Amino acid sequence: MFCARCGKEINGFGLCIDCYLNLNPIYVENFEIVRCPTCERFLYKAWNEKIDEIQITKNIKFPEKIEVKKIDLNYKISKILNFTVQISGKYNEEEFEREISGGCKIILLI
Repeated sequence: MFCARCGKEINGFGLCIDCYLNLNPIYVENFEIVRCPTCERFLYKAWNEKIDEIQITKNIKFPEKIEVKKIDLNYKISKILNFTVQISGKYNEEEFEREISGGCKIILLI
């Protein structure tokens, strides 16, 4: 079989992984993280020493036909939170890996 968009040989019907993700990208919704300027703890359900990675990963949006196998997250905190997400998954029986980067604003509670 061949991709209906680019003609690349694929397993199954429809689109190859590259065409599918070009039309249906993985992305991170905008979000903010709350931090105390005094103790420098982060707020997510409770005050925490570190950022709960769920705060970031819950904002990653995947197309419906993507089966996510693994998410690895790296982040750096300054005045904003910068992060890189390594995603591995499956679409139409084809394995893939992608990296997306993003950032979010850190709100200081006064």
